Amino acid sequence: MEYVRKSSLGGFRLCGEEDATHILQTQEEYSEMVGIASMYRDSSRKAEAREKRAREKYIALQSENKRLQEENTSLQTEVSSLRRQILQSAQSADRTATLEKEKVVLRDRVTELEQSVAQAEGLNRNLLRISRERANADRRISPKKRHDGYLVLQSREWRERLSDKSVMQTWKSVLQTPYDASMEPEIAEKQIFDDLVNYVLGDLGVIRYVPAEENGRCLLPEEGTSANTLYCWRYNADYQSGYWSVIIYTINPLVVPPERRARQGRKKQTKYNS
Repeated sequence: MEYVRKSSLGGFRLCGEEDATHILQTQEEYSEMVGIASMYRDSSRKAEAREKRAREKYIALQSENKRLQEENTSLQTEVSSLRRQILQSAQSADRTATLEKEKVVLRDRVTELEQSVAQAEGLNRNLLRISRERANADRRISPKKRHDGYLVLQSREWRERLSDKSVMQTWKSVLQTPYDASMEPEIAEKQIFDDLVNYVLGDLGVIRYVPAEENGRCLLPEEGTSANTLYCWRYNADYQSGYWSVIIYTINPLVVPPERRARQGRKKQTKYNS
């Protein structure tokens, strides 16, 4: 490879790298450059194919998860029906011998159904775990197997208007969940609410929340108490980031530990307008 400079009279003359206007390559050097470019293009196509296969597999898992949820509901209904039949059969004294045999059969059936329900619930938990770990890996959250996948994207002051027309200063925060935005709303919202009340809110310093039927109703805190309370929550399928998020409104600011903060270097997060 040689560095040359185009002269005013045409043609080229050898020069230093800092004065060069062109670079002359040998056939071997040019062929090597073309080979490297081809290798990078092949690598990019393979990466895109792997990503496509992973997304198709995830969608299939989501479909299987929905089917298992429906099967679980059906099994729970059948268990309740069988238990009522057992109770009703026990109240009849005229058919004691026959009913005893029927009760044994029904109890065996109940046991079988309960085992099926437990198996379905275990499989559902496994699918959610796989979904969470995949989301953690996608967003570069570590450790991906132990982190529950909830990140606080932002938290700011909020002026809440009360029923008596007065204004109370509260806090509005946006949490990103580990659940794909393609998950059906009724499944995603139930799972997110369960996660919030079971461990996420407590980790953020929120120890109280209003009943679901009072969601959105902000009341003045009880005199003499400083307990942070969740009084409103709204779900959002964020197709820009690819995940469900939940917007929560609390009386006091959140206490956000470092592992729940959305840091730079992770997958680009969604921007929310006030």
